[in-house]
Amino acid sequence: MIRQATTEIHFHKDGSASCLTQTSSTGKDAIVDELLLWACFANHQINNLGKDSSFLVSTLVGTPAGGLVAIMDRDGSGPRLRGDHPGPGSKTFMATMQPAASQQIESESDLILVRENKKRPVAFTVNFRGFGLLGRNLDYYIPASVLLLWRHLAKQRFQDQAYIACLEELGRTCGGCVQAGELNLRNGPSLALIAVLAVLRDYAS
Repeated sequence: MIRQATTEIHFHKDGSASCLTQTSSTGKDAIVDELLLWACFANHQINNLGKDSSFLVSTLVGTPAGGLVAIMDRDGSGPRLRGDHPGPGSKTFMATMQPAASQQIESESDLILVRENKKRPVAFTVNFRGFGLLGRNLDYYIPASVLLLWRHLAKQRFQDQAYIACLEELGRTCGGCVQAGELNLRNGPSLALIAVLAVLRDYAS
């Protein structure tokens, strides 16, 4: 079986939104894959926004400990996150993340190769529909999609405080990479993996 994690983020005509997220793994591997899926998606969408990513980045970096729980259902500016899934939305983002089994990260030298983009242990793709040829309003829906998936992952594991703390720290780490000028069009999945490994190491210690 191919190890992968997928998500669909649906924006509905009534102003609400829903997410469907699946992983082929179970247990701790599923948690790792969810975190990696979100980090890859965030980096990809931030790259798409370019200079217009400042609001999203500041939100990720500025969310305090416990702040993600407070916005799980609604964050004040984004759509209401539904607990159910009523069907396809009028606008949808779909993403797939696959760790490459042949390129495990086993040492510090492996991490250096990943950071230099010489080793790519993660495959990641995003598609979207419902925006028309001109991609109208993507400047709203792209950051909203990142925050919705962030909120959704927290909501589906809301009793796991360590997991939510990892999600929050991952947001700050990914946002910090953008602020430091490290993120570019080629290294999003690599930086996502480095961020996830760092967050998991911190919370395991």
